Amino acid sequence: MIRKNSLKIIGLIALLAIVAGLYFYLRNFRIRQDLANFMPSNALIYAEYNLQDKDFIKFNENNFRGQVRFNKLLTEAGMFGNLSKDIISEADKIVAMIVLDENGEQHKAWIIQSPNVHKFRALLPKDSFETLLNSKTLALSPSRDVLNSIQAIDPLTEHTAQQNKILNKFSSNNFINIYLSGEYLKSLSESPDPSFALTLNNLELDTELPAFLGLQAQDNKIVYNFYASTLEKDEPESFKDTENLQILSLANGFLEFSTANIKYIYENLISNIPVEKQEELTQKYEFEWSDLESLLDAPGTIFINSPNGKVDAADILNLKKYNYALKIYTDLNEEELNEFIDKIKKSISLILAFQEPGLSTDKLPDGTPFTSLVAQPELFKFSAEDGIESVASENYSFSLALQESNLVFGNSKDLVRQILSAEVSPNIDCEYFSGSETILINGQKLIFGLLSFVDSAIINTQQNKKEVELTGCLLY
Repeated sequence: MIRKNSLKIIGLIALLAIVAGLYFYLRNFRIRQDLANFMPSNALIYAEYNLQDKDFIKFNENNFRGQVRFNKLLTEAGMFGNLSKDIISEADKIVAMIVLDENGEQHKAWIIQSPNVHKFRALLPKDSFETLLNSKTLALSPSRDVLNSIQAIDPLTEHTAQQNKILNKFSSNNFINIYLSGEYLKSLSESPDPSFALTLNNLELDTELPAFLGLQAQDNKIVYNFYASTLEKDEPESFKDTENLQILSLANGFLEFSTANIKYIYENLISNIPVEKQEELTQKYEFEWSDLESLLDAPGTIFINSPNGKVDAADILNLKKYNYALKIYTDLNEEELNEFIDKIKKSISLILAFQEPGLSTDKLPDGTPFTSLVAQPELFKFSAEDGIESVASENYSFSLALQESNLVFGNSKDLVRQILSAEVSPNIDCEYFSGSETILINGQKLIFGLLSFVDSAIINTQQNKKEVELTGCLLY
């Protein structure tokens, strides 16, 4: 009996030894392989930058403008803080994170991985605390509390399933992998930076869940992938003809937005107009919302030009500051299109007539003359020139034209003419032309913001129920 009990005790001790050994292995060896194990669960941002990525090194060597402007973008984003160039040049990876402390304030910490980590101590910023996490990994931060939270992490229990889902998307093919908390995404949507007004604010992100951003160097461009969770919504149809996604080369072009179905945008806009107001507009301007809906049930591209050069963030969503046009890729025949054109022209003439009514003189029953303001749509007639029909008032102009079965219209005759004669831009080198929406943003038009450090950004959106993925290129 004693011998059997002894064997049980020995077996139990051996099992505990195996468990302890496995735990020791995960704590010491796995951590050295995966820096993400050091990310606190309350991190707002966690970014891994692989400074030794061969493709990114080649990008810097072959694209001097891209190197300069992208490094300015990183500086603007605070990637390296006040770390010295000597530390950056010696490191294998630098990890930047923003952590929300107990007082609701944001603090940064950096984790540096290098075989020469010990010699960094003489180069560290004077206002930082530092600690060794293992023989090749050093953590530093202006906040001692942040370092204590990093040291206290247990990688086996630290992260939620949602956080692990994002961290598992980190790829060695990317020179930057970034974890973004839902709380941080919400703060971005409220930021004055126009980059986020143009990219994130229409995605209806679920800010209870984190997101992923990865950047990879390819030849002379940087390719990115952004993944996030969204509030569930109806998914627009896919483009039937990917040729519609080609970017046109337009003078003063600031933004081109192509969508698989213009009606999808129209329905979102119309939902914000009370039914009573819709009925009032129908009677006043003599058009049916159903006509618009059937016309817009097609792929289309919205063009926005900046005639005054640079775009101020305060004006980023103010259409009055731009020239804009819409090209609809319909499958209607010529008779159907002409019918729609006649309805559009009639409604536009009425709109202008009500905006700028004319003086009308009449008499009361007793013969007393009186003058009143009356809408006179017959004063606002369209004229045709070079296949473009236009009408203008003191404060507004409208032009439209047909190009095969495509309808183009906007508030600028010159922009409509450009669209009709434009060729596909030869300067756009990005193979990511797929998805339900595509945006081209000319960063050189922006006065400030992260995208102002990029010549052009192409953003493709693919929605799948509660998940959204943005892919595209940063071009220089």
